[in-house]
Amino acid sequence: HEIDLIVSHIPLGQGPEGRADNGVLGLYLDVSDEVADNRAALTRLVYGALAIMLAVYLLLFGLVRRAQLLITAQQQELIEQATRDPLTGLPNRAAFTENLQHAINRAQRLGQQVGLIHLDINDFKSVNELHGQHTGDALLRTLAARMRSVVRDYNMLARVGVDEFTLTVGGIDVPDDLESLAQRLCEQVHAPVELGDITLHTSASIGIAFYPGDATDCDTLLRAADTATQRAKADPGCSHQFFTAQMGKQTQDRGTRIRELEAALQNEEFELFYQPKVDATSGSVVGAEALLRWLHPQRGRVSPLDFIPLLEETGLILPVGEWVIREACRAQRHWLAEGLDVVPVAVNVSAAQFHQQGFATLVASLVDEAGIDASLLEIEMTESCLMEDVETNIKVLNALKEKGFRIAIDDFGTGYSSLNYLKKFPIDTLKIDRSFITNVHNRSENDNAAIVTAIMALSHSLHLAVVAEGVENAHELAYLHALGCRTIQGFLFSQPLEAREYEKLLRDSMILKRTMEAIREELAVGNG
Repeated sequence: HEIDLIVSHIPLGQGPEGRADNGVLGLYLDVSDEVADNRAALTRLVYGALAIMLAVYLLLFGLVRRAQLLITAQQQELIEQATRDPLTGLPNRAAFTENLQHAINRAQRLGQQVGLIHLDINDFKSVNELHGQHTGDALLRTLAARMRSVVRDYNMLARVGVDEFTLTVGGIDVPDDLESLAQRLCEQVHAPVELGDITLHTSASIGIAFYPGDATDCDTLLRAADTATQRAKADPGCSHQFFTAQMGKQTQDRGTRIRELEAALQNEEFELFYQPKVDATSGSVVGAEALLRWLHPQRGRVSPLDFIPLLEETGLILPVGEWVIREACRAQRHWLAEGLDVVPVAVNVSAAQFHQQGFATLVASLVDEAGIDASLLEIEMTESCLMEDVETNIKVLNALKEKGFRIAIDDFGTGYSSLNYLKKFPIDTLKIDRSFITNVHNRSENDNAAIVTAIMALSHSLHLAVVAEGVENAHELAYLHALGCRTIQGFLFSQPLEAREYEKLLRDSMILKRTMEAIREELAVGNG
């Protein structure tokens, strides 16, 4: 048994040189208990410190692990947000593009094809307009779930636009595989959708393109499928089209025309022609319509039918339309400065222009910029444009009227406006579409006379002025004049004129009056 001692030696007497001649007294003190207590206390201290360190370690480990899990979850959520469409739960455009690239890379290694289906929900915008965005969202969720049910898990169905979906199919052997799949997708979209007390009927347009036959990269393949989709839209209901080389050429030509139109605005290649509106009795010029023309540097004058639809499709109609209004105002300012008897000029306004935010304010600012009175500018819109969002349109029309502008409905009779709405529109003039004017005097050949007579009666009851467009012969003029139509526009009096030629009419009022005299003589000879 070992003990812990404290030993002390005390000398007894001291001899020469400090030696203990009489011996040494040894003292021994047993401190085993105290040492044991100290060792136990030290052990407890060490173990306590170790326990505290372990607890701190475990706490820190838990916190770090929890932070790692939280960061991983957040990263996963960010990935989901970056690659998933929140409305339908489908992959979004970013995920689709990455997946398509992987599919193309794999197909390139294995010598396979990749099929791409691009699907547009037809007329989806009207669902939101008629039933609200909530219903539109519910419709998209339902259609997405339906389409996903007929797609294999390893083929990616993605939502890449508001009403656009894509389906990537790798390892294609025969194109017919995609055609049957496109038909199944059409069936899912075409089936009625019940949303509460609303039943919606939808259809889709589908374009199909292949790697490497139609394109060798993602962007070009998607454009090819989209081009085929646009061609499919020409067919009613659900339909699909395969991309062809001819479509590719047309798309390339379209891109070229778009770039040329953008350059035309910058290079001042656009100009305004003016077609006079003539008093049916006196032959005096009482107004004019400004018509956009394009003088291409290589092709010469381009027909409006070849470029105005493209302006509207691309949105270029907004800057070009603003230029038209500004140029018409500038010309009016010039003619006023020349001391001419200026008459109102009408400018055609597209639906995109009319529905842009602050349109009335924009037009007023352009008139103020030119320093002319608002009454010298007339705003012409088609009947179908005004019927797109009636209540909003009435507010815009009222804003224009408050600023002093005259308003005309162009191509009247070709749309679907009701008498109730017509009474609410603050308009000044109805322009009878030229399709009703052709041979209006010949009752035996068509119903135009009955239609024009009804429009004239309607305009008189609503105290609206009437302009007959497209008058080309004396007999049409005589018949319209007998019905009470006082303003004529058409080739009978004048084709659209360059600004300097129109200015000659303003300077010499007798030009068209002499034309009127010649027309009267022609009618007199015919009646005789």
